Amino acid sequence: MNYKRAGLCYPHAGRTVRGYRNHQVLLGNDTTIEEKLAILANIARESRRSNKIFLSYEECTGNKKTFSNLPALVELINEAFGAGCVKVVLCIRNHFELAESSYAQFLKGGLYGINHKNFFKNDGAAIGEYFEFVHRKRGFYPFSYRDIFLKIKEQLPETSIRVLSTERSDLGGQDITEYLDQVLDVQPKDGFADLLRRWSGKRPPTRRRNERFSVKSLAALQYAYSRHDPHECQRSRNKIAAIFEGATNEFCESVSVSGDLFDKIYTYQRKDAVFLNSLAGSFNSVLSVPRKFEENRDRRGTIMLSPAEKDKVDKVLRK
Repeated sequence: MNYKRAGLCYPHAGRTVRGYRNHQVLLGNDTTIEEKLAILANIARESRRSNKIFLSYEECTGNKKTFSNLPALVELINEAFGAGCVKVVLCIRNHFELAESSYAQFLKGGLYGINHKNFFKNDGAAIGEYFEFVHRKRGFYPFSYRDIFLKIKEQLPETSIRVLSTERSDLGGQDITEYLDQVLDVQPKDGFADLLRRWSGKRPPTRRRNERFSVKSLAALQYAYSRHDPHECQRSRNKIAAIFEGATNEFCESVSVSGDLFDKIYTYQRKDAVFLNSLAGSFNSVLSVPRKFEENRDRRGTIMLSPAEKDKVDKVLRK
C-alpha cells in the first residue's frame, strides 16, 4: 500500500520490511551509488501516478555516518526527480521525554550508532554519561533541536526545512500521522494513520507501538551490558525484561533524567524556546517540563539488583 490514489507514495523500494519501515538504506554507507540510483529508479516507477514521495529515517540526524550522506542523497533525488523537489520535515518531541526514551532505546537495541561495548567498558555507565558520549562522538546533543536544525541547514542550504511537534496538544489533539496527512494534503482514509493501522494489525494509531521497559528492566540491561556480549544482551532483552515483569516503574538515577542532566536539558530547552517560537506552529508541549521530570529533578537513588536477580540475568545470557 503506497497511497498513489491520494497522490502520495511511501515507496516499498529501499524500505525496511520490519520495525519502523524506514528508508535507512538510502543513507547507509553500505549502499553504493549504483544501488541508490537503482532504488530511486524503482521509486520513480512506483510513484508514476503520485505527486508526493515521502521518505523517512528516524535516526538520520543522530547518526554521523548517515547524516553526512544526506547532501549526496538529496543531490541524487534532485537529479532523478527535478531540481528543488526535496523538502525536509523535522519532527520533534518534548526534550525530557526524548532523553529518557532515547537512552531506553539504546539499552534495548541501539541508537545514534553508539557502540555498546565501547560505552560500557567503564563500569557504571549511565544516562548522563551516555549523552556526553553521544556529544563527543556526534558533536551535538540529541535534545538540542536548534543545533540539529542548523546542522541540516548547513548541509542543505537550498532546501526547505519544516519543524513539526509530535505532541498531541501542540497539534490540536491530533496524532502526528493525522497531522502529516494535512501537511501533505492527503485524505485521512488514504493517509499515514490508515497505513499504521494496516501495519499494526488494525490497532488504533493512538496506541504506543514502542513501549518502554520498566525502570528495573533497564537497570538489569545496564548490568548485563557491563558483563556480557552486547549482541547477546540485545537478543535476550525481552527475556531479561520478563524477569522483572510487574515491577513498578520506579526512579533510578542511572536510567532516569535528574540532577545535572535535568539542568543541561532544561538549558537547551530554553535556548530552543527562542528558536522554536520564531517558527510557524505550536511547540508549547515540546517546551514544557512534564511533572514527572520536575519531581525527579533533585531525586537520588539507584535500583540495586539482588544477587539472586543478577544470577537470573546471568543465566539468561549463558544459555
